[in-house]
Amino acid sequence: MMKKYLGIGRLQTRRDGVHYYIVSSPDDIRNVIIPFFKHYNFFSESKKKNFAIFSEAANIMRNRKHLSKDGLLEIIMLREKINEGKGRTRKYNLQDYLDSQKSSETIRQTPLISVKI
Repeated sequence: MMKKYLGIGRLQTRRDGVHYYIVSSPDDIRNVIIPFFKHYNFFSESKKKNFAIFSEAANIMRNRKHLSKDGLLEIIMLREKINEGKGRTRKYNLQDYLDSQKSSETIRQTPLISVKI
């Protein structure tokens, strides 16, 4: 019904039979999804909070700040605030990102060692 009403997105089915609706176009998110949920607000305070965080991340992306390390870090930190304290699990978290940046910096800064045989 959402796909038909909004005219965007796609339906997808997981292997376990769960169906879900996906909108991945940044323009559709900015021009259709965010205005829709601003107009038809949420009843739950936690959903309102999560939507505000989502909207903020979408705004960062609209301004192309996500293309910098600082902007990407800002989005990851916002993501950490979604569904706080709900026993959620994520494949990757903030610490994983920070660790990946540290290891790539170490690799770039490590001087080459010349060995003569």
